[in-house]
Amino acid sequence: MSWKTWSPFQSEELKRICAHMTAEEKRQWMRVGQEYGAWHGSMVATTTAVPTGLATGAAMAAGWPWIAIVCVFAAGMIAGTLVLRLCFRKTIAEMEGRMCEVLCNTEWARAQGCFQAKTMKLKRWPWQRERPQMWPGADR
Repeated sequence: MSWKTWSPFQSEELKRICAHMTAEEKRQWMRVGQEYGAWHGSMVATTTAVPTGLATGAAMAAGWPWIAIVCVFAAGMIAGTLVLRLCFRKTIAEMEGRMCEVLCNTEWARAQGCFQAKTMKLKRWPWQRERPQMWPGADR
């Protein structure tokens, strides 16, 4: 596996596909990931960081105690993240769908019978149990 395709919460399916990617497939995968990262970063800045920074700055200028400033910051980050996820859930799902399509269109995944981009799981959180194989023969 390459450090360019590694992620700490990769699902087993994703690890197997990434381990068998050609150089061109890796470039395509990274291009889609860069687009997702750039979009996500700009949305986090506009829905979370800027409003939270303004609110925190106003609290500091008003002379609030540090614990109140930390609470304002934390509340702003939580609220901004929820707004981002709720307002843009369709766009986020579309981008993750594009990532799954790129993965299922790799030479190795097609040879293994991966045609179910809609059901592919990109990440696995530490508290989730591993799902059964997505396609037959995926453990090769």
